[in-house]
Amino acid sequence: DYIFADLVGSSDFDIAVMSYFERLKILFESDQQAALTQLQNFIETNPQSNLLGEAYFLAGSLSYQRNEHENALRYFSRSKNYDLTAFQKERTDAMTGECWLMLGMNNQAEENLNRYLNLYPKGLFRDRAWFNLGITSFQNRDYNQHKSRLYALKTRHPESKLIQDANFYLAESDIFLSNYT
Repeated sequence: DYIFADLVGSSDFDIAVMSYFERLKILFESDQQAALTQLQNFIETNPQSNLLGEAYFLAGSLSYQRNEHENALRYFSRSKNYDLTAFQKERTDAMTGECWLMLGMNNQAEENLNRYLNLYPKGLFRDRAWFNLGITSFQNRDYNQHKSRLYALKTRHPESKLIQDANFYLAESDIFLSNYT
């Protein structure tokens, strides 16, 4: 933290702001509300900053970690109006679908998760997208589609950390389908 504290005073605005954002991530670990309040203050007082997209992305990520999915969606949506890194764009698209899922808005979740899969054929979060699509089908009681999506996860991403969870949900869907073999 002390390195970032020094860099916050940099004469280079971008370095100073990015260091400030890193300090907010550290603060978030001990005082989530204070970190988000300071980040919101930055957004409000720097409307012309070339790092506003970065600020919105960070606010969306921190809001998501707090399970404030509506706020996360709002921030992620705003971040898309600015220049983001390729990773941030991809992460924003993946997290948007997840936020909709967490809010119980399965149609919006499916639309965004499918969009993510179509936009990022080699994406970093494809296993999560397939898993979350499987969950939307499970919640919609479409157990056959649920199984299809989770099998897609298992065959396309056999190294995924979500395989064990997928197996659990596949067993659950077999129970609902009365497949006791």
